[in-house]
Amino acid sequence: AQATRRLHCGGSKTFIDVGLRSSFNASTIMTSEGRLIFFRGPEGDSLLNTWLDDQRRRCAPVSDTGFPLHQDPRLVLHAGQMYVSSCGDFLAPDFRTGIGLRPIYFQGRELDFGRGWRWDTIHDWLDYPRPRVEKNWIPFSDPTGFYYVYSIQPHRILKIDTATGRVSLAHDTTAPSLPWQVVEGTDLRGSAQPVRLGDGSYLSTFH
Repeated sequence: AQATRRLHCGGSKTFIDVGLRSSFNASTIMTSEGRLIFFRGPEGDSLLNTWLDDQRRRCAPVSDTGFPLHQDPRLVLHAGQMYVSSCGDFLAPDFRTGIGLRPIYFQGRELDFGRGWRWDTIHDWLDYPRPRVEKNWIPFSDPTGFYYVYSIQPHRILKIDTATGRVSLAHDTTAPSLPWQVVEGTDLRGSAQPVRLGDGSYLSTFH
């Protein structure tokens, strides 16, 4: 939360500390090499990364991952392995987006990306209502596995087999009602990753 407040200004998705004023949608995580940050580039068509110092200012060159899925990066540490999740790549003819997940390997501050996965459909989900846009999945690590918060209402949780890339529906809960107004034609979607609380539950955000 502290990092988020300092990186974002005026409640917008744009941050200025890395010296790229039009960059946005950042995800940052502390590693043994320092604080790593991934974000969308100034034109919105690239997924970039760099390192931040103790004052959360850029202290290394900016690198382009070259990922075709270049939106909404999220960094997750699971079972000792770092992953980056992202979405994008609007595909013709229906211009649907996809979600991707790739492992990150560190050589000091140099990053190598392992073989990843991309999902446009969900396995083992009967009557899966395929939406137009697959984005804003919220990845998180739990002792029982790697998961995504797929949707807010109904509250659907996906479980990922990180060895095979297989996705299955783990939980599906419908709340009686939500007190927020939703603009017609839009959905409530995910935001930052869930934080595990002392009682074992998770606190998350959405928009």
